[in-house]
Amino acid sequence: MNSKTIVLDDRELLELIINDYDRAKPEYRVTSYWKIAVERKLAEVKEKGLTHFRRDIYFTKGYSENIYPPFVQENPPLKQRVLDFFYSTWPFLLVFRNYKNRESKLVLERSVAYREKIVLMHMLLTRSQETCGDLSGVREFCVGDPEVIQVGTDPTTPNFVVQMVYYSLLRGYSASKAPARVLELGGGYGAFCDLFLQNALASNNFRYYFLFDIPPMVYISGQYLKARYGDRVLTYKDFVNSEKITENDVEGKIVVLPTFFIDRLDLNFDLFWNTASFQEMTRSVVRNYLAHIIPRCHYIFVSSKTVGHKRTKFKQEFDNFEMAGGKNDDDLPISYSWIEGELLRAGYVSLRKAERPLTNILFNMLYSNYTYGMYEQNR
Repeated sequence: MNSKTIVLDDRELLELIINDYDRAKPEYRVTSYWKIAVERKLAEVKEKGLTHFRRDIYFTKGYSENIYPPFVQENPPLKQRVLDFFYSTWPFLLVFRNYKNRESKLVLERSVAYREKIVLMHMLLTRSQETCGDLSGVREFCVGDPEVIQVGTDPTTPNFVVQMVYYSLLRGYSASKAPARVLELGGGYGAFCDLFLQNALASNNFRYYFLFDIPPMVYISGQYLKARYGDRVLTYKDFVNSEKITENDVEGKIVVLPTFFIDRLDLNFDLFWNTASFQEMTRSVVRNYLAHIIPRCHYIFVSSKTVGHKRTKFKQEFDNFEMAGGKNDDDLPISYSWIEGELLRAGYVSLRKAERPLTNILFNMLYSNYTYGMYEQNR
């Protein structure tokens, strides 16, 4: 790993975001879906820093990054040595070890198949006539030390391939009018923003890109993008005392801010971008965000689960997403049709789906229970 791929820590920025977030209004705070995961992510950030964050399972919850790790270790940890002692002392326990070994073998086989699928998708996206014009020039820069899959001489990762698919869907809608002013909500560690900017900057079609998120993801994405784009990136430190944010403040910049600052916006956008995060909120929280987004964005792209989150074994994380017996609107899951209904009522019209058959096939391979759409302001 070289210096260009290292994500630096900024504990002062992290503490500033957390302290102010604790005083934010409820409509900007984490919902039950993410509550436990956010606490774990924050603990991991403080303990380990960001140098290897893309290899950590807690950091990567919510996007397709990790490849199953190898099961054979040259230096077994203490736990494994203790288990080996028990196996040798009481041989009947071997039945449990054999079961675990069979389970590990199945996971490893799936890992190999998954790698092969990622390689195939990467090759198709960069070489097919449908997509190569948009994607042949982008690359995975391995910032954050991810586990890499080699495609010839090109490194790639599962999440990079996912973002390539999404970018191809976007270009299918907007090939003749690429957006130069973008607002994204819930952008993970900034992967789509990174891929988008590689093309936007190369074509000199960029004005500003805003990414809003909850902590610690807003901190992680800000530091990741700083590692990629340096002083072009502005964070909460740069706006903490701002009452409003205008075009003059951000021309040519990437701006990464906590969600409670979205009401400070005093500028417009060509595109609002959201993939798989509205479904993880409550309806009142989504409506609050849309109240700030709709007046400012000409196009809206949304990808979400068709039926929303309905149940989970971690019920304490998802209390607001149980289907049965809800006492109010927030007890119901957020389906794609619900999101679409909110946009149509606000005066947007649905655009015809992008005519990209290969991209749509790959999207369905990745997310068989998701759908997507682009909407244009009609006011």
